[in-house]
Amino acid sequence: MKFLSININHPEKCAANLKNEFKCLSDSERKNRIINLIRNKNPDVIFFIEQWYPVFSLIEEHLNSKEQNSYVFCYPQGFNPSFFKDGTYPSYAGVVAAFKNSIFSSVSCKDGTLWIKEKSAKWLSLEIDGKKYLGVHYPQPGPEWNGFHTAVKSFAKTNNPFVIMGDFNTPKNCSIKIDGYKDVLGPEPTSAFNTKLDYIFVPSELFCKANAEIITDVMNQGNHNFFSDHSATIVSFINLSF
Repeated sequence: MKFLSININHPEKCAANLKNEFKCLSDSERKNRIINLIRNKNPDVIFFIEQWYPVFSLIEEHLNSKEQNSYVFCYPQGFNPSFFKDGTYPSYAGVVAAFKNSIFSSVSCKDGTLWIKEKSAKWLSLEIDGKKYLGVHYPQPGPEWNGFHTAVKSFAKTNNPFVIMGDFNTPKNCSIKIDGYKDVLGPEPTSAFNTKLDYIFVPSELFCKANAEIITDVMNQGNHNFFSDHSATIVSFINLSF
């Protein structure tokens, strides 16, 4: 089974060096690039860590279609696009999951609503054939970050998820640890801020069976695959019966 994490950030809330790049990229073209990545990588499950709504709504429409291998969406409790005070730029910084129709009957969506701070501290857990998988979007560093991380570690200890992945908004000079888990991505930067913000944790005993990929060209200026200020990340498992 293959899992993909994508961050569709607000085009004006990004690394300073990318703002002009986003201005030249239409919502439609950004959607097309994301769909191309999904079709090329063919994940069973997608965790959308942030959803810039003008683009995300186009992706929803496309992936909800009746074409082969279309996807079913799982939303956190109370999911609604949020708006800035002037009523423009709808966005949502939660976690939304999409999974293939082919595994629909075996999936249960478990919402984990924690410390909703401006709708940016969220998790979403999926249960597939009795195994749990957790997508996370940590708040910015500070007291809320510490509380959220404690809750994630508690979830891991209690539920033994096979995957914990997403945007950890890593505090400066911090290397994130979760007891009993290893990060399969390594120390390389995963964001246009030249920092490692994204992790994929798997149980330590499965580390050697996990195949991970960091797709950096989606955040590289001038690249025809560019669409985010985060890398896309992928994990799948080798010789593991699900």
